This record gives sequence, C-alpha cells and structure tokens, in this order.
Amino acid sequence: MSLFSVLFFILHLSSPAGCVYALSHEYLPGHFEIITAVSISPTCAVTVLQFREPADVSLLFEGEVVSPDSIITDGDIGLSILVFKDPLFSDYQMPIYSETLEGELLRIIGQGINGIVIIEESAGQICHDGSVLISASLSDGFMGAAVFNQQDLFLGVISGLEYSTTPNMPEFYSMVDTASETLVLYPTSIWYMWAQLVVNPPESSDGFRFGITAMANTSIGNSNIPPGILLISVEEGGFAWNCGLQPGDIITELNEQAVYHPYTLRGLLLTSEDSLEAVVWNRNNTRMLKIPTAADFD
Repeated sequence: MSLFSVLFFILHLSSPAGCVYALSHEYLPGHFEIITAVSISPTCAVTVLQFREPADVSLLFEGEVVSPDSIITDGDIGLSILVFKDPLFSDYQMPIYSETLEGELLRIIGQGINGIVIIEESAGQICHDGSVLISASLSDGFMGAAVFNQQDLFLGVISGLEYSTTPNMPEFYSMVDTASETLVLYPTSIWYMWAQLVVNPPESSDGFRFGITAMANTSIGNSNIPPGILLISVEEGGFAWNCGLQPGDIITELNEQAVYHPYTLRGLLLTSEDSLEAVVWNRNNTRMLKIPTAADFD
C-alpha cells in the first residue's frame, strides 16, 4: 500500500474512529480488563459488559480518565449504556437500524491497551437471531469494538467469540491444530430501539401500556419455529388484544424488517407516525396485522 493510500485510509477513518474509546473495567479488586465503548450521543456510550456500579468503570477520554455518572444495563440484551451528566463526546454516531448481508465488507474498530486497532473482514454466516459471524480472532481491544460498513455507518458491536473445532477430532488435537475463532457481531437490529429509548425517550413513553408480556425468541435447537418477539401473555381488552394479537404469537417482522426483541416493538410503537405492518407466526400459520402507534391510542 502506498503512503498516499495509507494517509487516505487514516483520514477516511477519522470520523468513525473518533467514536471509539478504551474502557477499563475492574471486574475484581485489583484486576482490570480493557474493552471498547462507542459514543452514540454527546452524553452516552454503549459497551458489551454489565457492571456492578459506575465506580468499576473508567473511560479514557483525551488523556484523562472519567467515570460515568450512571449505567443503564439490560440483562436480556447483554449491553450497557454509560451515561454522563454533562456532554462529553463531540464525535458520536447513533447506530443505523439495518441488517448486515453475508459477504458484506465490514470495518472493525477497537481500542486496546496499545491504542486503536482496525481490521477489515467480510461478514460470514448470519445466525437465526440476526447475529453475524466474522472470521477473525478476538485481539486486544475487540471486545465491544464498533463495526462499520463501507459507508462508515455504525452497524453494531463485537459481543464475543465463537470457538469451533473440526468434527470427529479429539478435543485436545482440535484445539491445538484445527480450532478456529470467529467474532460475533451483535447487530443493531436487536438493540437499536433500546438505545433510542435510552438516548431520546419520546414524551409519549410516559404511561404508555401496550398490554403484553414478551421475550426474544431465537429458536435455539428448533428450526421449525422462527425467531422473533414471542408474546407470552396478552392483556384481554388491551391495545394488543384489540389489534388481534394472541398469547403464543411470534412477531417476526415489523414494516418488512426482521425483529428479535420486545424493545423494537415498543420503540416503533412510540416513535412511528404511521401504523406498523406486522408479520405474525403461530403454529405454522402466518398472518398480517396492522398495529396502530402509541399516538393512536391516546
């Protein structure tokens, strides 16, 4: 690569790389690990780990160490948002609500002990829950690393490592000779709306009740059941009930976008101006429903 190409590459990355910070986590007294956090607003940054309290966490910002004023964590999603009372980040990027395509060229940017780490790899297998496997090792700084597409749009974060071995090989030899490491991209199609509700909570969110108890369903071990938002219960006579939703329904798409988590449904209900077109699966039958937004329920 020529010097001109290297300089162009660095300049091209200046904006997305400016959103990426090193985060020190004291997981045991006197024991620290370095992970990556990504600024998504002037006062918020997202990362993959969950913490006991803000004092366990310190962010390296312009040569200084700062701690968040609070941390918003969701155990189901497995992410945390660090919240600072005063605006801290001038460079930030809210993730886009999009799905990654197999073979798409991705740019992974992390912050390790020795500074910024950048690689480019193609997206591999797309898992049933929308996660993306990327053939690369979990190098220093890649836990929580930001993943961008070729347009420098923020797609998600690296949430961990999948470790696979060659079938029919003794475990020891497989680990030594044939094991492969694969990074797991946690896509924004799962957590985008959660981040939106944290960073920009709509005024209509106060007191809004759709009337469901739901969970993410990723159909692990059962390929006959599609991934989506599983409705455990539906309040009789409530908004969801009047829309035609029933216990046991799985909402697989909203407005032609695959969905996996209840936050997505709530976020779209609160932020969309028009009714939502839902694809609903139940016992091998699929039907279409129109779901009014929160403004229609007032």
